[in-house]
Amino acid sequence: MTAAYNGLFSLSANQISIQLAVFAMHRNIPSGFWFHKSTEQNLDQDQQAQLNVEDYDIYINPQLKAETRQQEYCWEYCPSFIGLRCMVKRPLGIFVSYMNEEGDEIEKEIFDFQARVFLHELDHIDGRTMTHWRLSEGNIDIIDSEKDNHKNLASTIDFYKHKVQDMKRDFPHMFDETRKHEKIIKDGKEWNNFHKEGRESSFKIEDQGHKPSFEDAMLLDMVRASRKDTLARDKKQGKQSQNQ
Repeated sequence: MTAAYNGLFSLSANQISIQLAVFAMHRNIPSGFWFHKSTEQNLDQDQQAQLNVEDYDIYINPQLKAETRQQEYCWEYCPSFIGLRCMVKRPLGIFVSYMNEEGDEIEKEIFDFQARVFLHELDHIDGRTMTHWRLSEGNIDIIDSEKDNHKNLASTIDFYKHKVQDMKRDFPHMFDETRKHEKIIKDGKEWNNFHKEGRESSFKIEDQGHKPSFEDAMLLDMVRASRKDTLARDKKQGKQSQNQ
């Protein structure tokens, strides 16, 4: 499995060009860890042991049916954006449905960091990433160790940070929950129980007939800036090799 081989605790199908609503997630992810230690450099052979494929669950056509009203902010990381992290607000608990690889329909509650990773991957198969303006609210940072390698990207992120901050100040309703739901009490906790329709509309700026949309333009500009940084880094390394 691609996720285990590459030291990832989770991975969606469309991240590896498989256009299916499927993702894999490890059953026991250490809180706060998005990558396995086997991805780190300078580890001895025992430490570099790969993750076990059998420790992953497969989620087919996953759906979010309810979430706790209590939420928290936390940094998220993603192999789609090496060198970046985003501060994302997520519920502490979720109630989900999906089909497993045996074809069984499953419904269950997931809590804490495991719930965060589930929603991170669900966003991927719904066509969003952690950098989306509604998810990150513009709180995107370049990891300190990568800042020298991402100067163009840093400038682009700074530009969109200010744009999103302006949106939040001038149009705060755009960041409110818009999915139809009812409040329920379960085990002493308040939950939002969602209606059947999808949640894609809550992540889209109203179409004004302009293409690309704001979220698409933001992502495209980040990709272009990252490509410029990669080309500049490769060019610099090539010159260094020639001088040796």
